Amino acid sequence: MFKGLQWKIVLLYASLILFALLSIGVYLVQSLESYYLRNFKEGVETQAKLLSTFLTPRIFDEEGEEYIAEIVEGFRGTKDFDIVVLDQNSRVTGTSGAEEMIGKRIIQEEVTRALAGNSSDEIRINPEQEERYYYLAYPVKHEEIVRGVIYLGSSLQTIDQTLGEVKGIIISGSLIVLVISFGVGMALTRTITSPIRELTQKASQMARGDFSQRVVEAYSEDEIGQLVHMYNHMATRLNNTLNEISAEKSKMEAILINMRDGVLALDGAGILVHINPAAKELLNSISREKVEVGKPPLFLLNEIIGKNRLENFYRERNSITFETIWEEPFRVFRVSIVPFQLEEGFLGGMLVVLHDITEEKEMIRRQQDFVANVSHELKTPLTSVKTYVETLLEEDLENKEIAYKFLEVINSETERMVSLVQDLLILSKLDTQQDDFDRTEVHLADLLRKIIINMQPYHANGPDIHLNIKEGLPPIHADQSQINQVFVNLLANALQYPPADGQVEVSATEQDGWVYACVQDTGGGIPSEELSRVFERFYRVDKTRSREFGGTGLGLSITKQVVEAHGGKIWIESQLHEGTAVYLTLPAYAANDANESD
Repeated sequence: MFKGLQWKIVLLYASLILFALLSIGVYLVQSLESYYLRNFKEGVETQAKLLSTFLTPRIFDEEGEEYIAEIVEGFRGTKDFDIVVLDQNSRVTGTSGAEEMIGKRIIQEEVTRALAGNSSDEIRINPEQEERYYYLAYPVKHEEIVRGVIYLGSSLQTIDQTLGEVKGIIISGSLIVLVISFGVGMALTRTITSPIRELTQKASQMARGDFSQRVVEAYSEDEIGQLVHMYNHMATRLNNTLNEISAEKSKMEAILINMRDGVLALDGAGILVHINPAAKELLNSISREKVEVGKPPLFLLNEIIGKNRLENFYRERNSITFETIWEEPFRVFRVSIVPFQLEEGFLGGMLVVLHDITEEKEMIRRQQDFVANVSHELKTPLTSVKTYVETLLEEDLENKEIAYKFLEVINSETERMVSLVQDLLILSKLDTQQDDFDRTEVHLADLLRKIIINMQPYHANGPDIHLNIKEGLPPIHADQSQINQVFVNLLANALQYPPADGQVEVSATEQDGWVYACVQDTGGGIPSEELSRVFERFYRVDKTRSREFGGTGLGLSITKQVVEAHGGKIWIESQLHEGTAVYLTLPAYAANDANESD
């Protein structure tokens, strides 16, 4: 309790008042004591002088002892002090007390000084009464020669009692004043400590996270009032600042959580302090070592970044960016390391950003392959056309049979290039997601029958085509020309590879609002390692034979993108030397599809 500010102020205030009262009391008591003693000494000295006046004429007579005794006795009856008359040898010649002292010598310092001619006094405690006594030794002179000493002694009890009463008054008054000042001090200090106590409570609640605390009571415009005003202002600013920081923190956390790039933050000692989900997933996918906050990510520092780069970074403290390849599983990373500093010259830590560019590199590779394949596919027919044209220009055109054969080759190669360009335009349109399909109600059974009939003349000596359509098959919601091209491509591929006595089966069924179709052949099949790449552009399992049939290597790629653009799926199942089956799904036609078409 006494550790509180209010008690400290009150105790200090009371101590100052007590010190002032004690100082005044001591000074007053000492002044009164000096005053009373001075008056008492003057009175005793006056009596000594008066007694000396009476004793001087007869102190040397032979009958002087009787006279001295008579005078002393007379003074004793009127004054309250003891009288002793001493001769020049310090022997008692008269006394107002016990007569047995007559003739005895009194040896005191004041008596000795009086015999030397100087009046002297002394205050001593009487051991019998245990009171203070005042003693005065006054010399009796005759013709400037000391002939004796009048020795007076009187009790100071009356003065001491008076001073005691004064001390009691002073002490009681001081206590009363102290109690009153203590109460006044408590009331005054409460006006100071109450707002401070309230501020302390509000600050304590604010320290627990409640930043809505305000001091609503209006105080005076003194320093305490200004402190309350500044506290409310500070609390408002702090609350706004923390809300802004919290909002920014939430934004940063949302950004980091949803970033596809991996972000890791390490302190100056290389301890991981933050990692976003993308970084955790990425590192866990290529390593069995778990990356945990609070521990150094040794796998990242040593195997991905490398010791040399790490040492250079700590030495130069500059941002670095580099690419690194991870072999198993294959990954290509672009790694950026950025330092952040707490103070000038002190490295607080570093931020590591891992960007998986494997798909980008693969896309660049595919683009390069695509350009190379297009160039190659165009180069061959262009070379043939150029060769035949040059031959026609150099040879005699009168041989119409040879010229006609050359023109047929030129026409064939030109058609091949036109087909390639058309396929490229279709892919470009699909890549840019320009969905301008004319979706209508398409009856797949009728469409497949027409396709088979149209393709029979071109494959008269090829395998048989069997159509297996489930009765009641619902129509599909699709662009008829695009779906027609899909099944033309699939049937063309299926008819190229099986032997003459082989078979190609086209089937379709319905399930849960989807139409499932399958084109299956009994050809040589596709190796399992090639299945993942059959939908790539310009990819051919048997490149030589594909070119013999005029294939561009874009058919399956176009087919896949058309099916997916209609919301369906396509996949291939194949066994080497047993045949291949291409499956696809397309949405069935419904009443709401008719409304959308309208």
